[in-house]
Amino acid sequence: MDEFFPEDAGKLKPSGYWNKKENIILEARKYNTKKEFEVNNKSAYHAAIKNGWIKELYPDPDKKPNGYWTYDKCKKAANTCKTRSEYAKKYNTAYNLSNFNGWLDEFFPIWYLNQYKQAS
Repeated sequence: MDEFFPEDAGKLKPSGYWNKKENIILEARKYNTKKEFEVNNKSAYHAAIKNGWIKELYPDPDKKPNGYWTYDKCKKAANTCKTRSEYAKKYNTAYNLSNFNGWLDEFFPIWYLNQYKQAS
C-alpha cells in the first residue's frame, strides 16, 4: 500500500486505534481548539465524538448547567440588552427559553403596538 500512497506511509493507524481513549487524548493534546483538532485529524475527532469524549477534551467554558436559566435570571440578562436581537445574540439559550415561556413581551414590550391598540 505504501508504494501507491507514499505520502501516507507510516501515518495509517491500525483498526480500532481511535477507539482507545488514551490515543485520542494524546492526539487531542496537539491542538488548542476543537476546530483545530477536527481539521487536522478527522478520524480521531469523529471517534472522540462517537465515544462521548469530545466535551471532556474541549469543555465549553461558557456553558451553563441544566436548569440555570430561571425566570429571574432571564429577566436580569434581558435587562442588560437594548433589543430582542441583542438578547438573542448574547444569551441565546435564555432568549429561546424566554420565547418558549412567553416572557419576551414582558422583557421587551412593544410600545408602538400598545399605543396603536389604545388609539383604536
